[in-house]
Parts: sequence; C-alpha cells; structure tokens
Amino acid sequence: MKIRRSRIVLSLVACASLTLAGCGLPVPPDVKPAQAGVASLNPQSWYILWAKDMPDHPATVANGAWSFSFPDQNGYVSYVQTPFDALPANAQITVTFRIDHSEDATFNGSVDPTAGDPATFHLFLETQNDNFLIYTNRWWAETGGFTLDSANGRDVTISVPLNWKNWSDVMGQQDPNCFANALQNVGWVGMTFGGQNSWGHGVNMISGTATFTLIDFRVEPVTGVSTPGVQTIAFKQVGTRG
Repeated sequence: MKIRRSRIVLSLVACASLTLAGCGLPVPPDVKPAQAGVASLNPQSWYILWAKDMPDHPATVANGAWSFSFPDQNGYVSYVQTPFDALPANAQITVTFRIDHSEDATFNGSVDPTAGDPATFHLFLETQNDNFLIYTNRWWAETGGFTLDSANGRDVTISVPLNWKNWSDVMGQQDPNCFANALQNVGWVGMTFGGQNSWGHGVNMISGTATFTLIDFRVEPVTGVSTPGVQTIAFKQVGTRG
C-alpha cells in the first residue's frame, strides 16, 4: 500500500509542476456555475475568451441555445467556455451544434501560422483557477474534434466519455493520474477553435461568412455509445493543443 500511495503522490506533484512558459495570458474570470453539475445553455453563462473583435458572450437565437459569427481576418475566436463543477461518475460530454456558412466561405485555421489548416473545433475542459502555466490544467478531446467546413447547415452531435484515453493535455500528452486530478478540480467545460496542431489558437474567415450555433451541451453519465456517423479528427502529431 505504501508503494501505491507514494506513486499517486508523486504523480500529482508531477501534474502540478509541469509548466508551459510564454503563454502570457491572463487567468479566466472567477465565476461559478449557476447550478452544480449542469452546463448552462444561457449565452450569458458562456464566455468568449482569448479572442479579438468578438463579443464577451454569444448571442441568443431562436433556433438554438446561442450563436456567434466567425470574425474576418481582423479578429479571431479561440476559447468558448462555461463554468462547471461536480462531475458525475462515468460521465461524458455531449455537444450538438450547427455551422452555417456562405458558399464562398474559407475558414482560416492558421491564425497562428504554426497551427496549420484545416480550421477545427474541439471539446475541452479546464481546471478551477487555471493560470495558463500548468499544462495539465487544460485537456482536449482527441475524438471530440470537427473540421469546420465539413457539414454546412447540418446538425452535428459529438459525445466523448471522460476517460483519460480520450483526452490529451496542452502538450498533446495523455496521463491517467493527471487527467483524474483535472476532473476532480474541473472549473470549465466548452470548446476551442484553432488549426490542425494548436487546437485553441484561433479561427477567422479568409472569405465569406459563417455562424456557429450551439443547440445543446451537457455533461451526463454515459448511457450508450457516442452518436454514430459523426466526423471526428484525432491528430496525434507533436505540438501544443491550446
């Protein structure tokens, strides 16, 4: 028992000491969810962070929970997230959304030139009081990705179990103990927009227009398999996620 306990302690210390220098971003706002264990669909409870020429929150829409328009090349959208806590056991994140774009739309996933196209969407989660220095504080769903221009006008549903094998940290690494530690201290859930490599480094429009509409977002116990037929992307190359 001593050996097992020592390994766990060492693992948690390692999780807390893995840092990523040079992000230079402020910490997320200190807000709590309106209801424990529930991901709100209220647009005012969703925050558009680390963006340029974007509103602080998405807009209310009649045909969904909320929406936003992707900016032109003068801006970009990166993180869209809502406060969350109290994860249920054996849980999964399920999102349903729709992207409507004009025929001449060209998404830019290379706002950060190192990210590379195509432009992508990914589910992600973040711990409470994240300072953007510890790179095991943010996790991305390896199988919760989507290429933005691949389903114009169609509803898309993606479900990803909160199992460490499905998630990777800022550096693209997987670790069961660090992921478990993040789940125990979760403070945010949501989505990021970026390129093929850096999944949270921003997306904008080179041409045309596009709107992202959230239809549903929930964290709930796993009751079955993920929705079939969903296009997912799971890039395994070396590189940062966020």
